[in-house]
Amino acid sequence: MRKRKAVKIRNRMRIEKNRIEAFSDGVMAIIVTIMMLNIPLPGSYSRESLTAFLFNIAVFFVSFIVVGAQWVKHLQLFTMCRDISEKVLWRNLLHLFFLSLMPLFTKWIMENPGRVLPAIAYDVLFAAVFLTFHLLHNAVLLDNKRVDEFRRRLQNQNLRRHFSWIAFSLFFLFVIAVVAASFFVPAVSIVFFVALPVISSLFNLWVDGRGGFKKAFFHRKQKLVG
Repeated sequence: MRKRKAVKIRNRMRIEKNRIEAFSDGVMAIIVTIMMLNIPLPGSYSRESLTAFLFNIAVFFVSFIVVGAQWVKHLQLFTMCRDISEKVLWRNLLHLFFLSLMPLFTKWIMENPGRVLPAIAYDVLFAAVFLTFHLLHNAVLLDNKRVDEFRRRLQNQNLRRHFSWIAFSLFFLFVIAVVAASFFVPAVSIVFFVALPVISSLFNLWVDGRGGFKKAFFHRKQKLVG
């Protein structure tokens, strides 16, 4: 009887996790689609119009990298987890809320090229996306501390959390410094807007790719095949 109850609970958790993955994938796909549809077509074939069109595509590329990186990290996180708590559900929704604002702020950048305020607002949104995924990541780790892959990650959890919050605090201090500098040199915020999301997202993908995601993914695949 206990084994049957354990199997039922495990199956219920797995179904809940699949629903979270499906919902999150759908939201992120819609986000990318809306951003693409927000790219205005050039009104003419003049150099100014074509330059503005290429700028908008570049802005879309930056946002696409940000959303794509979040999707990959989300996939890696939920591929290894097994148990889902209510805290994870709500933190996942909070993360998706800020991520779903990406098309709006991307459109703001497209319609106001070279303006400081839209670029700063975009970077603040990026910081909110970064923070909410960090909170989601910690919640999933705590829920799955008995899973082998997560147990390995939790060995130095206190030290990891300490340094992660230091890194996040330094990140926000850097954002504040850029905001202050942008009032004197507006081009600073534009460069920061272009460079930070792309570099940070690609760096996070590279770091996560060196972890245990591949092993966990193929181990899960072998279980499904077997």
